[in-house]
Parts: sequence; structure tokens; C-alpha cells
Amino acid sequence: MIYHLYYYCVMLCQYQIVMESMAGEIDAGVYEGVRLPSEAELGLRFGVSRITVSRAMRELESRGLVRRSRGSGTFAVPAEERGKGKPGLPVVAENRLDLVLPFADWAGSEILEGAALETRSAGFELSLRLTGGKLLEERAALDALIGGGARYVLAFPSQRRGNLDRWAALAASGAQLVFLDRRPLGRREPLIQSDHSGGARFAAEHLLAHGHRRIAFVASDFNEASSVEERFTAYTLALEKAGVALDESLVRELPGREAPALASERRGPEEAEAALTRILDELLSLPSPPTALMAANDEIALRLMRAALARGLVLPRDLSIVGFDDIFMAAHASVPLTTIHQNFRGVGAVGARAVLGISRRGAEGRTVSSGDRILPALLVERESVGERPNLLP
Repeated sequence: MIYHLYYYCVMLCQYQIVMESMAGEIDAGVYEGVRLPSEAELGLRFGVSRITVSRAMRELESRGLVRRSRGSGTFAVPAEERGKGKPGLPVVAENRLDLVLPFADWAGSEILEGAALETRSAGFELSLRLTGGKLLEERAALDALIGGGARYVLAFPSQRRGNLDRWAALAASGAQLVFLDRRPLGRREPLIQSDHSGGARFAAEHLLAHGHRRIAFVASDFNEASSVEERFTAYTLALEKAGVALDESLVRELPGREAPALASERRGPEEAEAALTRILDELLSLPSPPTALMAANDEIALRLMRAALARGLVLPRDLSIVGFDDIFMAAHASVPLTTIHQNFRGVGAVGARAVLGISRRGAEGRTVSSGDRILPALLVERESVGERPNLLP
């Protein structure tokens, strides 16, 4: 029942994200005079079923944004025809916030919801652009924003080293720009993020307090996400404070080809599962194996958990695992996952207020230099962490 509820929620979020993303592209004139991609093509692009795409297309049609013709395909309604007694009137850039997200996953949907509530309460419309975590799609989205005269942009970059020239061009165009989670190298615009360092410190200290000294750290990409780098640094500092020497054999990173799969269940989960299974086998084969695993995010943690259970390990008796993010499935895993809670909805809301210049008394988080804002990350204790096994050193 829990799994059915989870996938229903994900499907609902994905339908909304497909709809909002396509609406934004239509308003920007991307499909002016040309046929929209087929439902099958859109399903591949967004990683969703044709049923989900079809539902989004029906909603776009009811809003007066597309016209569907059997045998011919789906076309955007010309801008001059929109708004004649129908919803879907194009929103001028001055009254629109453009949200750029890499994925339509659980975190993305929470960010979207937080940003949408704040945006609409301020009398603005929200336009969503999904990049799929791909630099080429992100570049196309940024070019569309620049060409469309975007004024307010809230962006979660795919990588901090990618498309640096396009981010610079967007800022130079006069757009108000605020970043979420990570900031491209060289940029100085405000950044809204969770307290990655503090959260990772809580996770490491929690394991240390349970007697663990052989604590492995597993991540997908140390270089492209500053959040992962911050979490790893906090892990090493917590070990140092406890008098535990860092053992580099316990630090593992997924190969680049598999790493993107972790950002969404739709992107090659078999590759990610296989890579993490290999990593777990390698760790357990060490002369002094880890008694605990600290994962850079919940998806890594849950896949490691599945691999451990498949090998007959009893959690947390034989192995403790901590994640980071507190996604929906963390609480409903075979062994409920101890993790660090990120307030993704709050990140979206605070980001929207920042880019629109809205101040609110008692706003969450703390402000640091250059207008950056850091929201608290909290330890959520569940059942995946136990005392260190006595039989291990």
C-alpha cells in the first residue's frame, strides 16, 4: 500500500511538472509554428509513462495552450489566439518567475510546490523548465530565457562547472537570478541551500555515538555538486574530532556513467544498482570492513540497503546506514532509514521570495555573506542505525 501511494504521488507530481514545463516552453515560443513532440517522445524526455504525458496534454488543451488533431499531432495555439475567454493567456516576463530544475523527482516536486505557493501569492505566474540534468538541455533552456527577456529566474544548476558562459549571459541580460543548492563557478548571485555541512556532521556524529569507527562514505559525484563536497568535508571533520583517522579505502564514488542515474529513478536504475552492489561487495571484502555506511543521499542509501539485505545482512545488527535528504521512501523502506531531512519545499519558497525581492518576518534559515541563505538540516532517527557489532574492531 505504501509503495502504491508513493508511486501515485510521484505520478501526480510528474504530470504537473510535464504540464508546467511544456506550458513554459509554449509561452516562450519554442513550438511556434511547429508540431509538439509526440507523447512517446515526451515520455522519453521526461522519463514518464504515456498516460502521464497524455494527462498533461489534456490539461494544456483545456487551458487553451495546445490544439490536438488526430493524425496530425499536437500544436501550440498561436499567441494571438490565446486568452480569448480561455485560460492560458501568455504572461509577460515582468510578471513571471522562471524556475529551472534538473529533475522531476521527489525533491524537484517539493521545490516546485514551495516556489509556486510564494510566486502565486505575490501575483506572479510560475514557468517551469526541466533540463533532465543534461548540459545541452540546460543550455537550450538558458538561451530561451535570455531570448525571451526573462526577468526573474530561480535555478538549480545541473553542474557547477557547466554552461558558465550562459549563466553569465543570463545575468548580464538584467535578469534577477538566484541559485538553489549549488552555484556555478565564478557566479556571485545569492544561493539558497540546506545546511549540508551541519546535516552531514549530525549524521557522522550519530554513527560515532553508536560506537562506529569504520564508517564508509559513498557518493555519486564529488566534483560537480558542491553539496556533496560539503557533506564529505563535514564527515572527515567529524571523524577527526572523534580521533578517528580517515581511511581512504572507505571513501567510494560511483563511476561517472552511473552517477547521473541516482538523480532520478527513471535514469538507468539498473546501472546504479549494479555499481552500488559492486561498491558494497568491495567494502565488505576489506580486511577490516565498515560497520556503518554514510551515503551522500537517500537514493544511494536505499540501494545500498537493498544490496545488503539481498546478501543476508541484518540491519542494523550487521551494518548501519545513514542517508541524506529524507525523501518519501526513506520512512517506508524495508528498514526505515535514518537520514538528514532537507526542507526542499522551504528551499523553493525562500528562493522564490529572494528572487522576487519579497521580505517576510520570521523567515526560515540564516542569512550569510552575499545574501546566501542556509536552511537547517535535521537528523531524523529511524531504524537503520544500531550499536557497532562487538565482534568487529
